[in-house]
Amino acid sequence: MSERDALLSSPDSLINLLSRLWEQLAGRRRRQIAALLVLMVAASLAEVLSLGAILPFLGVLTAPDRVASHPIGAWLIRSLGIESTPVLVLTLALGFGATALLAGGIRLLLLWSTTRVIFKVGAELSDRIFERTLYQTYTVHVARNSSEVISGVTIKANELIYSGLLPVLNMMSSGILIAAILGALFTIDPVTAIGILGGFGLVYGFVVLLTRRRLMANSQRSASAAGALIKILQEGLGGIRDILLDGTQRTFIDLYRQTDQGLRKSQGSSYFIGASPRIAIEAVGMLVIALVAYWLYVQPGGAGAEIPVLGAFALGAQRMLPAVQQVYAGWATLQGGRASLRDGLSLLEQPLERLTIDLGVKAPMRFQHVFELREVSLAYKQEGALALDNVSLQILKGERIGFVGATGSGKSSMMDVIMGLMTPSSGGLYVDGIHVTV
Repeated sequence: MSERDALLSSPDSLINLLSRLWEQLAGRRRRQIAALLVLMVAASLAEVLSLGAILPFLGVLTAPDRVASHPIGAWLIRSLGIESTPVLVLTLALGFGATALLAGGIRLLLLWSTTRVIFKVGAELSDRIFERTLYQTYTVHVARNSSEVISGVTIKANELIYSGLLPVLNMMSSGILIAAILGALFTIDPVTAIGILGGFGLVYGFVVLLTRRRLMANSQRSASAAGALIKILQEGLGGIRDILLDGTQRTFIDLYRQTDQGLRKSQGSSYFIGASPRIAIEAVGMLVIALVAYWLYVQPGGAGAEIPVLGAFALGAQRMLPAVQQVYAGWATLQGGRASLRDGLSLLEQPLERLTIDLGVKAPMRFQHVFELREVSLAYKQEGALALDNVSLQILKGERIGFVGATGSGKSSMMDVIMGLMTPSSGGLYVDGIHVTV
């Protein structure tokens, strides 16, 4: 297996993480996302239509005779019964404006639909994380830090959307738009279209190689810092009585500030890496347009005859630049949120060993005489120290007993076993001689 194949098959690879996220979506949401793809294609075609409409409009402004002599232009003039150049200019201006409004309307519809679907998915995934967390066994809850759960339900559930599904949809939408615009530009002038594609590709490819490792490092720091902040808040506010008595406010403030600053620094670095290439591309784009204009100027016939082509490429570049930037920003977001995306998925994929909501309410066991623990041992970890070691106990019906002992002697562990919260590592619980399983 090559290094590339091993990377793609890694559990932490983006392809693997996004595939796992897709599996967590309900069938209805998958169908809605498929409908969004159809809408993306429609929006891209509308953009191409508006791009094509600019050619005759600029052509009639610069050289009306050429438009009238063109076969399609002549057919359009005859079909619409146009008798003068001003009427032709007005007709083409209205046509171009209508296609631009159509493209903008479809893009707004796409944005509205994407937003509704994405945030509904976010609510469902957050609910599912909370549900699966509550249905874990007591052993899991004891071993887990509550700050991890709070961070997962609140912060990392959002990361499934903002660092997972949303950037992917944005990248797909922008990718379809870029392909459609490039296809239209290729039909107009293949050489110039290849130059634009190559220029954008080289700049963003260089940026990707330069920033990939930094984004992955920021991802790890952001994920760990987010959970650490929740833990500091819990300990600071939950133990406020001791903090006030000890006067240790400054300790917690300094710890919070240090952790928060690390988180903000990583987030700021990722944001800068994602947003900065557009500035360079805009400057390069203006330079390219100026060079193309000069090149057309020195051609036989001058630039006047090629103004429609130059206008089409200028409009195409203006449409493509945000799309190319959105593809790169989506990739940067996926890289920067990979660790949080992985953590959120691990919470979504928690196994449900006993889903009592589906089991119904069992009839209570009748207790007549005696409750027993027979040679019960308990270890919280498979190879950890025993909290209870070969304990046997009988409690008769009607008796009232108490457990007394030093800290760490096993009082709480004994109660957890008696209440059925913990399953003994060995031995068993018996009610009137009947073995009780929990």
